[in-house]
Amino acid sequence: MVVVASLAIAGLSACRSAPTVAAYVGDAQIPESRVQDIWDDARAAFDADAEAKLAEARKAVDDAKAQLATGQATELDVKTAEDALAQVPTRMPIERADVVSVLVSRKLYDQLAQRHSVSLPAELAYDRAGAAVGLPASTEYVRLYTQNAVLQYLVSQSLTGAAALSDADLKDVFQRAEKRNAIRPGTTFESFRSGLNAQFTEDLKNGVALRNELTSVAGPLHITINPRYQPMEIVTYSYPLQNAPALDLVGAPLGDQRSGLPVTDLS
Repeated sequence: MVVVASLAIAGLSACRSAPTVAAYVGDAQIPESRVQDIWDDARAAFDADAEAKLAEARKAVDDAKAQLATGQATELDVKTAEDALAQVPTRMPIERADVVSVLVSRKLYDQLAQRHSVSLPAELAYDRAGAAVGLPASTEYVRLYTQNAVLQYLVSQSLTGAAALSDADLKDVFQRAEKRNAIRPGTTFESFRSGLNAQFTEDLKNGVALRNELTSVAGPLHITINPRYQPMEIVTYSYPLQNAPALDLVGAPLGDQRSGLPVTDLS
């Protein structure tokens, strides 16, 4: 029976490695063309938005310099305008892997929403989410990202009685934090575990509970992610940091993180 099961899994993997497919989720496919469409939409909107912001910032610099010449502005005013121009984002804030992630995540959150009888509200804060992501709210990526975030919150709120954190859970958190240099050098796992406060522990428990829910629906779907987008995971708890990206401490891996499927890179 073990041999038969192994052969079946091997056959499944071989059938789920088309280079034109970004991901397989159960019987569904997420084609590269779908990923490209969302990416192109985001790219066009971002470029247009960035060009408008650059034009406005350049005009502010020119105006400040003109006013400086007539004594209506100071060198500080010019520098402030130049600093604002330099801070206009010109690099896409997402990658194609992010597009694949929101598409796969949506399929899983739809299942969890049905399981826990939750649904999206009629109005969502797309503008606020777009500002956080760095893309116009009109893009399909921002809409998917926002919907996933709201579904994640609603499902998380429906979970009760989160189990105590295991040593394996805490070691994973410790290693993630250590990798980001967010832990004081020389700190041992034992001292890290004993120093956790109640609120942080509760947040971690909720993140782990949601991760376990996602894993429970993902398992039967035999999710396969094109290796060009690996490793990939759905983050279920992040710790905010000052002046730095949030620290992702709990997440549900998507697909086989060690996948060696021969999927051709389409770039």
